[in-house]
Amino acid sequence: MDRNFLPAQFSNKRATAKREYSRFVRSRISQGHRDDFHELMDQRFLGTEEFVDDIHRDLNERHSFFYDISIREIVSEVDLVFNISKDLLYSNTRNRRGAFGRAVVGCLAKELANHPFKDTAAHFKRDPVVISKGIKGLEKRIGEDETIITAINMLRESLTKNRKKYSIS
Repeated sequence: MDRNFLPAQFSNKRATAKREYSRFVRSRISQGHRDDFHELMDQRFLGTEEFVDDIHRDLNERHSFFYDISIREIVSEVDLVFNISKDLLYSNTRNRRGAFGRAVVGCLAKELANHPFKDTAAHFKRDPVVISKGIKGLEKRIGEDETIITAINMLRESLTKNRKKYSIS
């Protein structure tokens, strides 16, 4: 943490910076509560839409917007692209292909439609921790397997084509 950043915004001289900062704060106290300081754009960041977009860009995050896509629609696409039957995806067995498919669904549901992992877990009647672990394993595999990357990119494209985006709010 840089302790000099804030004072340096007011002056390079410490005593002057303290005095100017104090004057700045006193001049704003009369404003009371300001809603614009409490707007929630993304539950991790407090600030304007532009500020949140800047943070996402600085963090190299993919999206500051999402699509209206149901988990059921994602399941159907995963079934088609990976040839994993819906019966297997919804099965209570610990079959690896089924777990892989559920992880793909959970990953895309979060990334594209901002569905929390707990919603994906509830959809499949699974524990959220199990879905989360499956997604972590999937992310590792994505980094190692070009075929999976290609298939997931196809899914992203087919799921988002001609869909309206909406911003984080």
